[in-house]
Amino acid sequence: MKSIIRKFLSLSLAVVLAAAPLNAFASDALGDDLASSSVEVNERTELNAGTFWSNTYSDLRQENYVVYSPNARVKPIVSGGDYTTQLTTVSTAAKKLEARGYRVVAGINGDYYDTATGIPLGSMMTEGVLRNASSEYYAIGFRDDGSTVMGKPSLRITAQSDYGRSLTVTAFNYVRQSSFGIYLYDSTFNARATTGTSEEGVDVVCSAVGGSLGLNGSLTLVVEQVIEGGKDTPVGAGQYVLSSNLKAASYVEQLRALQPGERLTLSVSASGSEWSGVTNMIGALYQLVDNGQVCSGLVNGAAPRTAVGLKRDGSLVLYTIDGRQSGYSIGATLTQVAQRMVELGCVTALSLDGGGSTAMVATSPDSTVSTLVDKPSGGSERAVTNHIFLVADSRPTNSVGHVYLESESTRVLPNAQVKLTATALDTNYIPMANSNVSLRADKGTIDGNVLTAPASGTVTVTANAGGASAQTKIDVITQPDSISVKQNGKAVSAITLSAGETATLTASAMYRHLPVLGDNKGFTWTVQGNVGTIENGVFTASGSIGSGSVTASLGRISVTVPVTVTARALRTLDGFETSFATATGTRAMLSYNSEMTRVHNGYASARLDYAIGSEGNAYIGLNYAIPSNYDQLNFWVYGDNSGAQLALVTDTGSVNLGALNFSGWKLLTANLGAATAITGMIVSSDTELISAVYLDQLVLSYGGLTDTTAPKLSLQYNAASNTVTGTVKDDIDGAAIPTIRVTYDGKSYTSYTYNQSSGALSITLPAADGAQHRVSVVAGDASGNLSRAGVNAGTSSTTPAFADMRDHWANDAVAYLKRSGISNGSNGNFLPDTKISRQEFAVLLARYLGSSQDYSSVQLPFADTNEIASWALNGAKAMYSLGIIKGSSDGSGKLYFNPTANVSRQEAVTMLGRLTEKGYAQGALKFTDSSAIQSWAAEYVSTLSEMGILTGFNDGSFRPNGAMTRAQVATVLYKF
Repeated sequence: MKSIIRKFLSLSLAVVLAAAPLNAFASDALGDDLASSSVEVNERTELNAGTFWSNTYSDLRQENYVVYSPNARVKPIVSGGDYTTQLTTVSTAAKKLEARGYRVVAGINGDYYDTATGIPLGSMMTEGVLRNASSEYYAIGFRDDGSTVMGKPSLRITAQSDYGRSLTVTAFNYVRQSSFGIYLYDSTFNARATTGTSEEGVDVVCSAVGGSLGLNGSLTLVVEQVIEGGKDTPVGAGQYVLSSNLKAASYVEQLRALQPGERLTLSVSASGSEWSGVTNMIGALYQLVDNGQVCSGLVNGAAPRTAVGLKRDGSLVLYTIDGRQSGYSIGATLTQVAQRMVELGCVTALSLDGGGSTAMVATSPDSTVSTLVDKPSGGSERAVTNHIFLVADSRPTNSVGHVYLESESTRVLPNAQVKLTATALDTNYIPMANSNVSLRADKGTIDGNVLTAPASGTVTVTANAGGASAQTKIDVITQPDSISVKQNGKAVSAITLSAGETATLTASAMYRHLPVLGDNKGFTWTVQGNVGTIENGVFTASGSIGSGSVTASLGRISVTVPVTVTARALRTLDGFETSFATATGTRAMLSYNSEMTRVHNGYASARLDYAIGSEGNAYIGLNYAIPSNYDQLNFWVYGDNSGAQLALVTDTGSVNLGALNFSGWKLLTANLGAATAITGMIVSSDTELISAVYLDQLVLSYGGLTDTTAPKLSLQYNAASNTVTGTVKDDIDGAAIPTIRVTYDGKSYTSYTYNQSSGALSITLPAADGAQHRVSVVAGDASGNLSRAGVNAGTSSTTPAFADMRDHWANDAVAYLKRSGISNGSNGNFLPDTKISRQEFAVLLARYLGSSQDYSSVQLPFADTNEIASWALNGAKAMYSLGIIKGSSDGSGKLYFNPTANVSRQEAVTMLGRLTEKGYAQGALKFTDSSAIQSWAAEYVSTLSEMGILTGFNDGSFRPNGAMTRAQVATVLYKF
């Protein structure tokens, strides 16, 4: 009886490794040997894996390879698509073989191929029949007894006529060249079953009457037809076509000489007798190893690689190394692969296709289907031209022959829970579902198939079934190289929690660059300072503000993470910013609203329609969980002044919110008590009512706390480092605010970091280009309060944006409009001090928004639409469609756009304000002429003033009816 054991060789010597230098085990080709495994997947066939550390790149390398010794149970074969140009993945090809009754022991991708056509570079033979052939390139050949030959077969195909003529075929099922050669095609060349030629030639259509095209026989053809000027000639089943381009004169004449009815005998010969008996063949581009020596002149560059090698004893090595995946495997050069093949004992080795084509599949001993072993660099398998497989009989014998034993990991922490896989295999290496396998360990305890590791030492696990047994060793690592801590699954270097808040902390260890299996039970946890407690990995912050740390340690190694306990941040329950489907209840309906006059925070709110009276109250269901430590809900309601009663429903009862005896927005507060869920809302009244209210910014709070103050935000530009730094601080939420948005010249920008603990903001800017740019930041707290700050970055340009902008105070803002494509000026000038019309302003706003939407079908309601210039019409339609420009009335019911009228300052501010999300503070107007600002503009003037986008004149006035100049508009858009 045989045992099948997965062994991590470098880890079974834990005591030695703990004291040995890191390079005690090493591959000259790939680096330090971190881990290796070997499992016998079938008769005299082993699947191996190795992990290495490259000291040159400070990164990992991952290899997988199969060592196969020829035997009667397992045989190597070659596969390809249904036709020469068809590409298939290794996994797809394996499934086809399994459907034919094979057990796919292992398989790898094959030859390099022309990516434009799918044709392999070298020759391919399956089941003794050539599928395509070339006299060039290297090849691997397999005989039916499993033996392998490698080298250059230099295949030669000749045709002997019964008329005494002799032809040499240049290639079989290859793209025909224009100037030379006779090419042979059969019906499996492409999906159309044609020759695939695009230029005219002479094509000789033949029918096969006997034999086959291979190394061990001959093919007899009878000429059916000689086609002059043939192109993309069809090839029927059982037919072959000899073809030559008309430009290849001497070859064409040979084909023209053939006569219908003439019999041709085709034979294939190789350069040496070692190719005799080969029934499967696949091409290869490069030779890596020759007579045990690494070949010179190989292609450089680390990449995924596939190779095949032959050992002196006749064993075959199928090899892959993954690459282009930092942190998993960086790959190897061809020279490194060649060196590795020599280390594995190969005297000859060839390179197959690599890069994204590299793939290996194998059937695990405990499975009946093959799976992907490696990780392709492209994220998924690439379809390739052909493949090499090792296959065996898939029929079960139902007689125990082996035991397969594998542990989840062979490096574990003290007290780790380790899953074990133990399967009885029959004499054909097929898993046996109903065979009992017993497990025992010399240390620790086993419950079912889970080992609880001891506190230290090396554990030997033994599996027994039907007289067969297997063992594996598991090392308990008590001195890791490093420890890291994660908070709620994310790595952290510092922890900030609000008072009473909990967080799940997990520690993990690394040993020799690889992770160690285990959980928190393998570490000792301690808390320093009065910041909280930790139990079973759950850290609970104390009820008071403070700072301290938490430490996880194992052996002599520990990691300490600073902990800061802050005032508890409020939590946004729902801002209704994401569109949602309308929900219906009992005489109530909740729908999404984006009409900005009924929005208090952001760009959207929820509309609650209700109908109440004699039939009963209105009820709408809600579904919000209430986390612990929150006992209050704050939210905004736009009242209808109906006098109806509003109540919140929770899992513990209802909370009366009072009468809707107000219009406009009002902040309501509900005491949730011990409730854990909000389940609905009720509107009630003694009188019949049909009305609607609006809801916005549902916020969880505690202790009677409400927040209507925006975070404090400051920014500074550092010219030396070309960075913008800043700080954010909220009176209630501290630095743990949910919204930070950065724009660069008005466009969203993501190259920044924000520390939720300290409130430090750092923005890395693009390389300086000699121009001035605007960096703006929006900070929003959980209650939806927004603040905004902006700063100029870069160098104020001395080059005028337009001819008339030299030394003008608005040159940088105008330069922004020009490089952003918002304004191209007029005849080389910008006319900065010219007043701007309403239609010009509409066009600039449309270009600023950059919308690609087609507004041509929008119908404008304005009585003077025909007066809007053609160049401004699309901009006017866009602004009307977006609700930015609504027109004005003359009192007769007609609306006017007034396209040529100058846009006043309060009109321009109103249009910009309608683009702005809600939530910014609206302070009292402080201009000396505030009384002159119209009521429809006052809100927007206040908001944009608080945002720092708008300033008045030196005398303190705003001049709302004054016309905006083009320079003033440029400045506002630059800051917006």
